[in-house]
Amino acid sequence: MDAETQLKPLFDPIYARFQGQADTIVQLLAEKHALEDQLYAIREADPTRFGGWSSIPSIQIGSGARAVHVSASAGTATNDGLSPDTPVDTIARGVALLRDGVGDRLLLRRGDVFRESFGAWTKSGRSPDQPLIISAYGDGPRPRVVSAGSCLSILSGEVHDLMIVGLHLTAAGRDPSQPDFDPASPAGHGVRVIRPVTNLLIEDCRVEFFSTNLTLTAGDDAGAKLTDVRVRRCQVLDAWSTAGAFSGQGLYASGCDGLLIEDNLFDHNGWNEQVPGAAPNIFRHNIYLSAPNTSVNVRGNVIANASSHGLQLRGGGVVEDNVFIDNAIHCLVAGSVGRFRRNALLGGRDIDADNPRGFGLTLACADGRADFNVIANKSRAAGAAFTVQRNDWTPPGPMRASFAGNVVFSWSGNGLDLTGDCDLLEFVGNDLQVIAPGRKLLNIKAKVGRYQLAANRYFALEARSERWFWLTDAFLPPARWSAATGDTSLPRQVFYRDPVVPLPDHFLAAARAQTRQTWNPALNGETVAQSLRRALESIGDKTPAT
Repeated sequence: MDAETQLKPLFDPIYARFQGQADTIVQLLAEKHALEDQLYAIREADPTRFGGWSSIPSIQIGSGARAVHVSASAGTATNDGLSPDTPVDTIARGVALLRDGVGDRLLLRRGDVFRESFGAWTKSGRSPDQPLIISAYGDGPRPRVVSAGSCLSILSGEVHDLMIVGLHLTAAGRDPSQPDFDPASPAGHGVRVIRPVTNLLIEDCRVEFFSTNLTLTAGDDAGAKLTDVRVRRCQVLDAWSTAGAFSGQGLYASGCDGLLIEDNLFDHNGWNEQVPGAAPNIFRHNIYLSAPNTSVNVRGNVIANASSHGLQLRGGGVVEDNVFIDNAIHCLVAGSVGRFRRNALLGGRDIDADNPRGFGLTLACADGRADFNVIANKSRAAGAAFTVQRNDWTPPGPMRASFAGNVVFSWSGNGLDLTGDCDLLEFVGNDLQVIAPGRKLLNIKAKVGRYQLAANRYFALEARSERWFWLTDAFLPPARWSAATGDTSLPRQVFYRDPVVPLPDHFLAAARAQTRQTWNPALNGETVAQSLRRALESIGDKTPAT
């Protein structure tokens, strides 16, 4: 039973009380924090499922498995590779010594640089308890694999029980800050999967400068799936492309059944301002998850500076405890069911002059809910904090959009834009505070079957209160807005603990430098999101001056 299932009986009465307008926001927030403490306790009790490092099974020598060691600096072609003292000299030679289905290990020496690739990968482990592991040995930084073209590709067959742990994968000649930079260098993938895979873990890896850093797809065969795929505690950085509008992703996944993306850093994927022609566009994202993915959880990540979307989640899923920083569009959640909770969204920007953006969260689900998020401190770009829309990935039929207990503070766009017909709009217990002059608090441009609007606190910098609300085709002053929608909320200026709290100095640089040996939990997305939410806790409010 997962944490959400265990806590659901406790959360549901709070949502019911929101809808019944029976309690104050302060009391509800206190109860929310008590429940959060229970959630974190559940996660700590099961670190394999909720945070922590994955358990690496011991090698089963008794069942015939072996570890093959490779060193570019100390290996030779005549060594057997079976101990750290007798490493072979190339990855290719090491791969040739591995057996399929046995549970072998390929270990690269830390601190070494390998100017080759793993090629077309076809080998599997024996079982989940005896996986094939590609990892590292010795002391020092992650072994660095510098690859011209794709670094590791699963192009044929069906691979299972594979772990890729503790590696640094770099695209050769594609880092503009290095002397060997050549914009014509081959543009491949860091890890490219286009065949069915079961039980794949990618953890503690740095993947950078490929045209797409991680590609996880099952191929074109009907019913093909990747099952139980986990990307954890990696840095996925600086993917860029000058060819093809759709290339240039940090991570692209399609056809996954059971996809966990946890505790990673995704930064500056899809564009590179130092490379002519590698401009941002609307198709390139930090994380691009297509509609044919199921059982998706995106948790505890830092997702920053994407060309377009920080996260585009077309098939629904759970997005929780992440930090989004200065993406053009922080997050889109579409599909049948989407849950977006306890995230922090900071800043935002346009893609370019022809593509204004700066959006927070877009919900395009049949059943979408956003709870206890903070969206703050965007001084440029016109995109709304929340958007409700129907798009190509919204299932036909009824649509419900629910927002509860969120804080929007100092935002240069509208508080909420609704542009797609919605059967039920719930907007309860939210703060829309310091919304920029000329922007609307709520902007309803499509049909809404039923409203549930209550216990919100509104404070706009627009001096003309008759321009705070838009319904269908006209502005409505507050009294007419309330009469038309049943909104019982009131204008209130809220005071917070530390509303303009910045991220720590050099936060992204420090997050980029992490490894398992130097891991700092203070740089984890869940920790930072919790800190930012606490900074935007209310310490009082008042009726604003008119």
